Amino acid sequence: MPSSAVGCSCWASGRGAVRSSASADLSARTKSGMFPDEMAPRSQDIYVSSSRTEPPDGAPPPRRPFRIWWEIATPAERWSAAFVVFTVATLVGILVGIAWYQHEQLSRIRRRAESVAAGGAPSSAIALALPLELDGAGHLRVDELDEVPVAESAIAAPQDLSQVTPTAIVQAAVVLRRAARAAEEGDWASALAAYQKAAEIFPESVRIREQVGLCQLRQLEYQGAAATFRWLADRRPQSAGIWNNLGVAEAGRDRFDEAQSAFERALALNPAHPFAARNLAVLAFRRGDMVRAAEALAAVLRRNPDDSEVALMCAVALVKTGRFSEALTRLEDLSVRVPSAPIWFQLAEVRARLGQNATALQALEHAVAMVDARTAIAWLNRPELDRLRADPEFQRRWSQLIQTVP
Repeated sequence: MPSSAVGCSCWASGRGAVRSSASADLSARTKSGMFPDEMAPRSQDIYVSSSRTEPPDGAPPPRRPFRIWWEIATPAERWSAAFVVFTVATLVGILVGIAWYQHEQLSRIRRRAESVAAGGAPSSAIALALPLELDGAGHLRVDELDEVPVAESAIAAPQDLSQVTPTAIVQAAVVLRRAARAAEEGDWASALAAYQKAAEIFPESVRIREQVGLCQLRQLEYQGAAATFRWLADRRPQSAGIWNNLGVAEAGRDRFDEAQSAFERALALNPAHPFAARNLAVLAFRRGDMVRAAEALAAVLRRNPDDSEVALMCAVALVKTGRFSEALTRLEDLSVRVPSAPIWFQLAEVRARLGQNATALQALEHAVAMVDARTAIAWLNRPELDRLRADPEFQRRWSQLIQTVP
C-alpha cells in the first residue's frame, strides 16, 4: 500500500473515532440531564447534502413550518373574526344603499322641477294641473317632495294661478303632508295651521279649504267653520257633504234654523247621505221638538240599528212624549248591549213611571255603582223618581250616598 493511501486511511479512521467519541459523549450528557431534550445540541454532518429531496411516491408532502392564523386559531376566535367581517360588510352595504336612494330621490325631484319649470307635465301619474288639488285620501301623491328643505318664508298668494312657481308647488306639498300627518296623530291645531298656510298659497283650492273647515270643526271653531263651508257652498252648491258640514257648523253656533236648512239641502241633493238625516234628527232633539225627534230618530235606527247614541236619544224622546212602553223596550235592549250609567238611570225612571218599583231600584243600583256619589245624588234628586222616594230601600240608599259626600 502506498504511503499516501495509508495516511488517508489513518486520517479517516481518526476522524471517525473522534466523531464517534463526540456523539457518545453528547448522548451521555443528554441522558444524564445535563441538557434538556429541547436544548440538546444536534449533531451535524457536514457531508449531508443541502439539496431539496422529493418525498417518495404516495407519501404526504412535508408540513411547512409557517402556519397561517386561521389554522392555529380556536373556533371561538374564528367565529369572532367572521362576525366582524360580516358586520363591516353589512354596514358598508347599508351606507351604499342610503347614498344610492338619496341620489335617486334628488335626481327625480330635480327632473320634476325642471319639467314643471319648462312648462311640461311631471313624469308621475298625477298631473300638477293648477289649481293644485288633493287626491281622494286627502294627500298629495308626490311624497318625495316632502324631503326637499323649503324655507318657511311667506309666499305671496298668486293672483293668476297660471303663474304659480315650482317653489310654491313644493312648499304646498310639504305643508300638506305635514298637515296630513298632524291630522293622523289627532293634532288638529297643527293640522289646521298647516292647511291654512296651504290655502294661502292656493286660495282657490276647494279641497284644501274643505280640510280647513273640517279641522275647524274638530277644534270647535264653529264660527270660522261656518264661514269656510259657506264659501265652499257658494262654489260647490251641488255638494251634499259641504251642506251637511255647514249645518254642523251652524248647529254648533246654536243657529238651528240655518242648520236645519243646510241639512235639508244636503238630503235634497243626496237622500242617501250617511250623516245628514241623523244630524237633522239630532237637531230636532236639541231644539226640544220631541214628537218630531222621536220619529226622525226611529227612522235613523231602522237604517242603522247599532247606533247606541241615537237609540238613547230616541228612548228619551219617547219618554218625553209619554210613550213609556216603547221607551222601556229600547232601554232594556241598550242595557244589555251597551250598559252605561245614563241608560240605567233612564231605565229606572221609566220603570218608576210604570209602577215597577222593585226593578226600578235594581236599575238604580246598577247606575249608582258606575258613577261618583255627587253625580248619583244629582240623578236621585230628579223629579221623575218621586214615586220611589217613599220606598224604604230608596231611603236607605239615599242615606248611604249622603254620608259619602263631604
